[in-house]
Amino acid sequence: MTNAYAYQGLPQNFLDKCHIENGEGNTSTTFPERSYLSYDGNSLNADFFMPYKEALFKQGQHWCGTNDLYGAGTGPYSWYFPEINDQLVTGGQENYLSGIPQNESIDKLQFSFVDRFTFYPCEYSEFVELQFKGEIEFYHQNKTKKFTEFKFEESNKYEYNAWDSQNGHWSVQCAIGFKLEFDFTGFESLSLSEWNGGDWDRTGFKLTLDEFEREDGLNFGNTRLPFNGVDFFSFGTEYQSINSVQAGFVIKSGTLLLSLVTFALAIASTPYWNPIFNQIKGASK
Repeated sequence: MTNAYAYQGLPQNFLDKCHIENGEGNTSTTFPERSYLSYDGNSLNADFFMPYKEALFKQGQHWCGTNDLYGAGTGPYSWYFPEINDQLVTGGQENYLSGIPQNESIDKLQFSFVDRFTFYPCEYSEFVELQFKGEIEFYHQNKTKKFTEFKFEESNKYEYNAWDSQNGHWSVQCAIGFKLEFDFTGFESLSLSEWNGGDWDRTGFKLTLDEFEREDGLNFGNTRLPFNGVDFFSFGTEYQSINSVQAGFVIKSGTLLLSLVTFALAIASTPYWNPIFNQIKGASK
């Protein structure tokens, strides 16, 4: 096990803080109960240490409170993005979805959860295969839209190239973590853009992970998860968008084609098929 404080050039007491602001730790406990860290502000050299743009969230047993996290053990664990007041999102750089153009919708969302402040040998026995479920509930103008029953089979081993500030080079490291992809169908993507009118600046979401199990069948017990602990964990999200007009055209074209195929199959199973088939053969001579 490697302590990553010095490895990444951080002071040993860096994580003994309630929050990270502009790369600096702060011990203040006067923040409101839900204090979320945004991409553009409260992250620590985000683009340097991880292969994604990150924010740092408190782990579940952080000494100054569990503001960002609900749940323990097998779940549920839930996070809001961004801060939501009566399900109203004001818009701005702190909103993770604000980069999506108005004429586009979400095709995929990808989330990374990594406890990047402790490294382990990549053969560490606590790296195990997991099964769990996820759901996303979107918020916009006092209304919600939920997508459920996403199923995941992932290892809790996150392997990546980390910067060794002591020796001045990159090296492969393993930490507790995983990357998840929520892939929406064309119908779901289209329904999302119709639901919020493409107003992504004022659309937030709640992410929930639940029903964690080990694939080896052992008791879940103290199985390592990146968001359980007393410090912080690294969180990152990426999205892939899709043009709503194109998605609508593809869906409608696919529906029409499916209707034609269904009609042909229905005709083929009736006595009308032979006369129609003979007419087609006669026309082709």
